[in-house]
Amino acid sequence: MDDQTSLTVERRLSRLEGENRWWKLLGVTALALLGLVIWLRPAGERKKIAADEIRAMTIQLVDRHGMVVGRLDGTTGRPAIQLLGPHGQPQILIAVSSTGGTGYPAVYLIGPDGHLRILLSVSVKGLPQIQILHEGEKRGISLDADTLTLRDRNEQARFSARVPTDEQAVLSAFDKTGQIIWQIP
Repeated sequence: MDDQTSLTVERRLSRLEGENRWWKLLGVTALALLGLVIWLRPAGERKKIAADEIRAMTIQLVDRHGMVVGRLDGTTGRPAIQLLGPHGQPQILIAVSSTGGTGYPAVYLIGPDGHLRILLSVSVKGLPQIQILHEGEKRGISLDADTLTLRDRNEQARFSARVPTDEQAVLSAFDKTGQIIWQIP
């Protein structure tokens, strides 16, 4: 081999090695980008499950951190939905309560201290009721279909305003034993 041919072969070999490095670099970069795209794909592209019916005794709703924030429960014999506060305590409870074997709907609003504050319900007689309670005690205000009542901490009615159907309104004040001390008319 003469010097001219040897130089030509060396140049060609050097050029091929350079091209080979570029192709390797391009291949590694393409694989890295493909891996990155697969790894960072949007969470919305995950497989979704659809069902016409789900049967369960309890369903728990969790936030993105896995903390239980709600519960649908049928294990107690009365269906209930609970929405939980930041520390896992119930804040809202929607339930079908049972009194005397008859179910009636109720919504319980619970304060951050765990005490029942407001109760919206339908009585056993089918009449609407609202109770606003102080620190979970029975004292407070209750309103049913025709009577507004103020109660003391012993659950004793102390004042009531009643408007019976097609009758004159009645205002009453009671002593601590429940005896009427004042009434109009």
